[in-house]
Amino acid sequence: MPGRHPPGLLRVQLDAIPAVRAAFEEGLAELTPHLVALQDEALIRQPWLGDDTSKAVVAHYDARVISGAEGPLVAMRQYEQELLRVLDSLKAIETSYLQVEDVNAERFLA
Repeated sequence: MPGRHPPGLLRVQLDAIPAVRAAFEEGLAELTPHLVALQDEALIRQPWLGDDTSKAVVAHYDARVISGAEGPLVAMRQYEQELLRVLDSLKAIETSYLQVEDVNAERFLA
């Protein structure tokens, strides 16, 4: 019913949680290997010409792309952490739902 719950509140039925959790787990399973590969393959290990310009380009690239606070690799790692937080929250919600259901079942049977 519209207006019954505050705006922005996500309501998930207990029977839907496993599918939502599985979707986040699948996303993480797909994302993590790409991040590992990106971390390894995106590094420029040696300035290609060994001159000062190549060294400066590598330093700039590393500062912006690899280790920079606003770089894409850091952003992707933050995204991974956010997915993990959501997954942990879903697990906690599911556990809480099940505990409440158990308590309610016990009350009903008492």
